[in-house]
Amino acid sequence: MESFIAPLSLISLALAGLGNTAGVPTKTLNRRADFCDQWGTATTSSYIVYNNLWGQSYDTSGKQCTGMDSLNGSTIAWHTSYSTTNIVANVAYDLFLSSSATGSEEYEIMIWLAALGGAGPVSSTGFAVASTTIAGVTWGLYEGMDVSMKVYSFVASSAITNFSGDLLEFFKYLEQNRGLSSSLYLIKVQAGTEPFTGSAALTVSSYSAAVA
Repeated sequence: MESFIAPLSLISLALAGLGNTAGVPTKTLNRRADFCDQWGTATTSSYIVYNNLWGQSYDTSGKQCTGMDSLNGSTIAWHTSYSTTNIVANVAYDLFLSSSATGSEEYEIMIWLAALGGAGPVSSTGFAVASTTIAGVTWGLYEGMDVSMKVYSFVASSAITNFSGDLLEFFKYLEQNRGLSSSLYLIKVQAGTEPFTGSAALTVSSYSAAVA
């Protein structure tokens, strides 16, 4: 019997609009105790760390715990851990866009730094519709629908363990090459791992996000 869990341990940065710069906190926080409950959170002045077990009902034997390790200025560190074996998972940035600043999510842009164990993105064709190089990395682009939301997924050709780049380049690529409107609002920025089956441990030693 296949074990299926699809939790996202994510950092979510709420943004008022593209024209604003994310505030830089001055507080320094040290490691907090891990939390394992569904929808558990640790909140700071700029980030929310989620133990987001949104797929828990598919396999109640799956388990995940999340902990925030530190916050220093605008840089946060966190980790997650899981039970069971035979990993199928991704590590990705997840960005959501809307046609209004207070609207619901209409478009999703995923940037997969790693696809492990055969994990694959939402796709209407089952294969990449394009290939491009952004931030020195070659990505395959997949497109598909998640109910009513259009999903664009950039999947790295090989796993990346250290990434720093301007995510605006992915938006610009979609505007110039796939017809994405330039009049959209970025309403959510997330990053983390999405394990579908198996055992995974993710440690993020340094993460920061800013909008300028």
